[in-house]
Amino acid sequence: MSTAAAQPSVADGLSVHRDLSVQHDPAVDRASTEDHGSIEEHAALRRLVLAVSVLQNIDLAPSDDGVTTESGRLIPWAAIRAALHGRDPETPAARPVLASWLRSLTSVSWRSPDDLQARARPVGLPRGHALHPGASWAQAQVHGGAMDVGVGLLGIEADPDAVTVPRPGALLACGIDETAWWASSTRYLDDMGQLAADRYRRDPTVPLR
Repeated sequence: MSTAAAQPSVADGLSVHRDLSVQHDPAVDRASTEDHGSIEEHAALRRLVLAVSVLQNIDLAPSDDGVTTESGRLIPWAAIRAALHGRDPETPAARPVLASWLRSLTSVSWRSPDDLQARARPVGLPRGHALHPGASWAQAQVHGGAMDVGVGLLGIEADPDAVTVPRPGALLACGIDETAWWASSTRYLDDMGQLAADRYRRDPTVPLR
């Protein structure tokens, strides 16, 4: 005597549906969304680089790892992102900012890491100042929180005695982490403070220079 195969019931279907729902992982969806966002940002940065290359006549070759300049230097995408200082890469205003940043990069890119480290000096800038590179530049705060102190570079432009604050991402583009210079910069600050105190004790009437 043959027995008919059992037909799946509505309850069985609901059970399968519940099982599939349990297997759904929201964390995977969040990761996919984040990946999609980073891909969109990368595409926007790539479009910006191509626009700057064409409109500003700068030889640039974007790739997955970064942007290669005419000299052969590979600039990582993180440095390109930092160069915009929070600006939207899709806006026309980002193009002259990136073009100016790329041209200014020549003031540091040809120098050796040892040369740049020897030029490192502490610089204080108020928050919101036009030359302030952003929160990642600051290595210390003056009491009260109105001023940040970070690393500048002596004599990298026309005036050999001027200390210039590097543009955001410029040292990163050269593969340099300026935070490693902070200890020597603070020693320089202490030495200059001691020198000023000695000069004042020697003759309080002479202006400190």
